[in-house]
Amino acid sequence: MTTSTIDVKEKMPGRIQHEGLSALRSANQSAEAAGLADMTLDEINAEIAAARQERGQQVQRDSLQ
Repeated sequence: MTTSTIDVKEKMPGRIQHEGLSALRSANQSAEAAGLADMTLDEINAEIAAARQERGQQVQRDSLQ
């Protein structure tokens, strides 16, 4: 039996959905282990902004050397 392109496309959404849910569960477990699972959206956005700002400052320092 050969697998046609149509067969593969029909099977992909379920596989992608399963892998996505698995990744989400893993991320949630990691967040719980790190004590970050109860962060609000505002707290998450603040952390992202701070990390981006720090990265930008590091890039500036590196470019001056």
